[in-house]
Amino acid sequence: MSFFVTSRGVPEGANFGGLEGADALCTTLATAANPALAAKTWHAYLSTATVNARDRIGTGPWFNEAGVLVANDVTQLLDQAAGGTLDQTWAPGNAAIALDELGNQVPAGGAGGVQHDILTGTLIDGTVAAGFTCGDWTVATGNVQVGHSNRGGGGAAPTSWSSAHNNVGCAPLTAPAPNVGSGGGRGSIYCFAID
Repeated sequence: MSFFVTSRGVPEGANFGGLEGADALCTTLATAANPALAAKTWHAYLSTATVNARDRIGTGPWFNEAGVLVANDVTQLLDQAAGGTLDQTWAPGNAAIALDELGNQVPAGGAGGVQHDILTGTLIDGTVAAGFTCGDWTVATGNVQVGHSNRGGGGAAPTSWSSAHNNVGCAPLTAPAPNVGSGGGRGSIYCFAID
């Protein structure tokens, strides 16, 4: 496994304590799922005012917990428009690619409700969505750019796993809307092994 969606967020909503805290969440969850994964360097797919998410995730290829290829390289990973090369490995509407660290699908409906909104602070091209990074992941106020883990749903770019819409709040799930769950999420982030 070199890619997963976190099975949970943090109690502080989108305040991870910066990129370091988000990376630590990725490492903690990966290691708990399989101690051998502690040997990898894990980075959250998050942008800040000075760092683009695309530059934090290594060069690929990336595989999910089931051993399925997610994308071969950054170019394919970010070619998210309908008919793009990402469709070859991660087709729009496919909820079986962005698995969590335990190999579970992110709920995209049914009894679990929709939880496909994944925090990124990032545009489709992998660069920062200025003003939508929750203070570079240090505050629980404002709104955040999210992607859809199943590459489906609504928003300005519904098939984008990294940049579907930004009407999701930075506040914890327990806070009144808008919060990290207000668009259909649970405060999850994407994690990539960079080595």
